[in-house]
Amino acid sequence: MKSDDRIYKKLLEHDKRWEQNDKRWEQNDKRWEENNKQWEQNDKRWEENNKQWEQNDKCTDRLIKKLLDHDEKFAQTATSKEVQALRNDMARGFDQIMLILKRLDEERVFTATWIERVEKEVKRLAQESMRLAQESVRLAQESSQHAKEIKQVKVRLKIA
Repeated sequence: MKSDDRIYKKLLEHDKRWEQNDKRWEQNDKRWEENNKQWEQNDKRWEENNKQWEQNDKCTDRLIKKLLDHDEKFAQTATSKEVQALRNDMARGFDQIMLILKRLDEERVFTATWIERVEKEVKRLAQESMRLAQESVRLAQESSQHAKEIKQVKVRLKIA
């Protein structure tokens, strides 16, 4: 009868541990759901930003076409000093605009690279947290097993 009682107690202990583990899994599931919602929100923001960049690209293309059109028209006008001075001023202004556009384009490339690095780091951290969670569960199980073994040794040695 004593061995049956011990087995029954052990089964009860296991049931309690299973319930604790189930609660932990439910908490982890909730955290994953929250993270997924955050990722979905981020995806929406990125899509909105991409749309804005596409609009900016269209505007830039129109500006460049207009600039080229104006260059051709200025080339066809009379070569008086006033027209030539105006043309030089316009060319300087266009050069400044192109410099600004070039900087914006470079900034966009660096931003995209930075975003990729951040996404890789987030993925790495998520994997690391998953690994640590699994390691924590494993260590808890080992600790529990060691405690049982120590208790059994004490009982055999009649210490406790």
